[in-house]
Amino acid sequence: MAETLRNPTYLLVRSGMRVAALVVTLLVVAGFFLPSDYVIRRSQLISSDQMQSIGLAWQDARLWHRWMPLPEGSSVRATALQDRFEVLDGADVIRQTIQIVDRTSDGFHFIVQPVANSSPIDNKLFLDSKGDTLELVWEIRGELSVGFLGPYLALVADSIAGDNLVKGLSVLSKLD
Repeated sequence: MAETLRNPTYLLVRSGMRVAALVVTLLVVAGFFLPSDYVIRRSQLISSDQMQSIGLAWQDARLWHRWMPLPEGSSVRATALQDRFEVLDGADVIRQTIQIVDRTSDGFHFIVQPVANSSPIDNKLFLDSKGDTLELVWEIRGELSVGFLGPYLALVADSIAGDNLVKGLSVLSKLD
């Protein structure tokens, strides 16, 4: 037994396990101090002529499925509540809900509830004047509550969800 404790391979593995345990402990402790909320903002420059051509798809939330990044094969259904919409999969199962909170002449504030027990995601879609052009801006604010992984996922949420926002804005700006 004493020979096993002096074996260089055993000592190396034992030291490696201690270092790994220390690194994992430090990552968990650091996660308690990182924010678990995130803000993602993307924009697309459009002309006022483009805005007139996409006006209906922009103003009528029932047509948002034409440009909003939704799961493949899904559809949008209006509910009895005027500003609430359900996103359904191919089997008519509700996958998420969209609730319009506020409408103004230059934008919308809406909340997306991805699944029943998840945190709602605050969305703002608005126009910002930039001289002769308009900037179509989509901003998302949310909080990841998935245990100690939440803060680490929040750090990369921008790159994960940002691509979907860019695709949605690009499609919306090209609708006719």
